[in-house]
Amino acid sequence: MRSREEGREEKYRQLTTAPLGALLWKMALPSMAGMMTASLYSMTDTYFVGKLDPAVLAAGSATSRIKDGDMVLVDGDSGKVVIL
Repeated sequence: MRSREEGREEKYRQLTTAPLGALLWKMALPSMAGMMTASLYSMTDTYFVGKLDPAVLAAGSATSRIKDGDMVLVDGDSGKVVIL
């Protein structure tokens, strides 16, 4: 059984001697897969939430413009929100 130090040395040796292209793909693929999964989840969520009520999608961007301490006027009949 190898010690922890031997394992670290082996990883260092692999990172410093393996072909660069192979290392880039080996290290980049998990990151790309994670980012793709997060993007697909976000797009799928947006699609289904938009099917429920399009106003919900607009509320997300509207609330991002409201800062702490801002006063707002909400007109429930027309669906308008005004930052005072």
